[in-house]
Order: sequence, then C-alpha cells, then structure tokens
Amino acid sequence: MRSQRQHYLESWLGGVQDRLSTDTVALLEASIADPDGQTGFNTMKGDAGQATLDNILGMTAKLAFIQKLALPRNLLSRRPARPG
Repeated sequence: MRSQRQHYLESWLGGVQDRLSTDTVALLEASIADPDGQTGFNTMKGDAGQATLDNILGMTAKLAFIQKLALPRNLLSRRPARPG
C-alpha cells in the first residue's frame, strides 16, 4: 500500500512540476532557500497578525509574490488515477 501511495504522489507531483515555468520554479526555490525572508516559505505560511501598517505591507508583498508565480488556474485539477 505504501509503495502504491508513493507512486501516486510522485506521479501527481511530477505532473504539477511539469506544468510550472522555469521562472516559477526559481521563485519557489528562492522561497525555500531563504525560508524566513519576506516571501520565504516560513513567512508565507505565517499568520497576518493585527492590522498594522507593517503587517498590511507584509501581506501585500506576499500577495504580490503569489501573483508573480503565475500558477496555472487549473494546476491542481488534473490528477492521476488513484491506485486500486
């Protein structure tokens, strides 16, 4: 069962990766390389906090980063068949 699950995940994630542009991949890798930076992975998943000017500007930068990724709208709509 584990190998079937692993195969499913690898196939699905490989399909997602194949649909990403090189610019998007570079931005995502930079986000992981500097996880605590303004658009780093750890920062992106953090809570917005109270509505202060700094927090609003931080969230604006996060949203701009997400838009810059230019992810295909149907990125997650295609899935391989589940293992049987």
